[in-house]
Amino acid sequence: MHYNKLERLDLDKLISTASTIVVAGFDKIGALPSGLTYYLLINQRVSEKLKKEIRESFKSSKEITMAGVKNLEYVDAGILEAMRLCPLLLTSLRCKTQT
Repeated sequence: MHYNKLERLDLDKLISTASTIVVAGFDKIGALPSGLTYYLLINQRVSEKLKKEIRESFKSSKEITMAGVKNLEYVDAGILEAMRLCPLLLTSLRCKTQT
């Protein structure tokens, strides 16, 4: 392949390359907390309800543990909703099929 010649990409190859770039650059670790934070910031009612549940369940931040948090119904529902709205896997990528 000579680098001074431009290779013409067909649509399938372009979509495949773009999909690879999107998947490779997708931050799976940060998607959930970023998404949850975003939705809490734009929905004050939900944010206040979540804060109330946490503050009523723990006297100080030192008491907060994974075991304790998993018993908080509203927190759990918020995390599940964030996972629904900000999925960790991209499921809408197009796949080429043989015709």
